[in-house]
Amino acid sequence: MGIKKIFSITTAVLLITVISAPVGFSKDAKIGCIDSRLVLQNYEKAKNFESEMETFTKQAQSDRQAKIDDLRKLQDEAQIMTGDAKKKKLLELEGKRADLNEYDWKTRQELLNKQNEMFRELTGDINDAVEKIAKKDGYDYIFDTRSIIYKKPEFDLTDEVIKALGKK
Repeated sequence: MGIKKIFSITTAVLLITVISAPVGFSKDAKIGCIDSRLVLQNYEKAKNFESEMETFTKQAQSDRQAKIDDLRKLQDEAQIMTGDAKKKKLLELEGKRADLNEYDWKTRQELLNKQNEMFRELTGDINDAVEKIAKKDGYDYIFDTRSIIYKKPEFDLTDEVIKALGKK
């Protein structure tokens, strides 16, 4: 399929979407929006998670530094050795380097997994709070302000969501 054909199809789909979009929004639709960044900044659980991540990172850095110090000590010892003792020490040193590399990889993976888990939990909480407000107050649509260029201030539900999360 050529570039021109792909461009034509994409343009047609975009045009149909733009033309049909107003059909989904009637004058009677109740619309609201939230600033998810502001919600996260004011959500105590997010602050606690951030603190947990900081503690985890500091501990990992401390553990890593201990491993590096051990490597340096082995290097210094190996430099003054000769013969079989030096070969044995160098093998031990290579093993410790491999351990450090494995530790770095596992720590990065664990950090990434923790971040993903926390993000899923926080966004789940926020989505639940938004859904409860939407159902309680009869909203048809609630958008995130990151994708809105202009909004009337009365459509902003950010403070209401922050209050709802504070009650959890």
